[in-house]
Amino acid sequence: MGLTYVLVLFMSVAAEMTARHDRQLAELAALGMGVAQALAMQVSAAETPGEAAEAAHAFERVSRAVRMCVALEQRLVHDRRRAERDDRAAAGQDLDRRKAQVKAAVGRAIENEVKGPRGFELKMKLAERLEEEALFDAFAEGPVERHIERIRQALGLTDNVTPLRLNAACASAMSKPVSAETGDADRAGGGGDGSPGGARSGPDAGPDASVARPGARLPRGQPA
Repeated sequence: MGLTYVLVLFMSVAAEMTARHDRQLAELAALGMGVAQALAMQVSAAETPGEAAEAAHAFERVSRAVRMCVALEQRLVHDRRRAERDDRAAAGQDLDRRKAQVKAAVGRAIENEVKGPRGFELKMKLAERLEEEALFDAFAEGPVERHIERIRQALGLTDNVTPLRLNAACASAMSKPVSAETGDADRAGGGGDGSPGGARSGPDAGPDASVARPGARLPRGQPA
């Protein structure tokens, strides 16, 4: 809340300052035009060549100042449009990064809890949900953990995503290409560690990685 308020306040102050500078520049250009018009009349009304030359010289300097004001206005408009395009491009990159982080973290939760066709169905729902979420500004706000937890619950998952596993999922999403079919950042026919079927090992596998889950099938000949 505090950070949001500071950002809104900063944007408001910046917008007011920009508007004030625009007004001042426009007023300066208008004043310059008034002076230039008065000098042009002096040139026409000059009684001697010296007076005309002096007024013309002053008119030239004022006209140059007016042209600089107009050019500066055009430059500012151009710079602002370019800055807006850059901001939109940066926002798009941040949004893609957030989508990849959420997909990686929730995708691992799906692999931990659901197997078979149901798991594939949940991953398809996850991809559709992320496309819908990206349409709203709220998805880009707040910590990514909040959105991971919210979408995880919306899909009916109960596996908690610990900070360690979240960091591993986000790092995997940022360093590996996204599959065109499923969108998984850490799967392309196997798990992120090279094991088949998405099986995971290592520090981010969770403390119960070696314990069979209830209802899971055991290999033939292995005691329950």
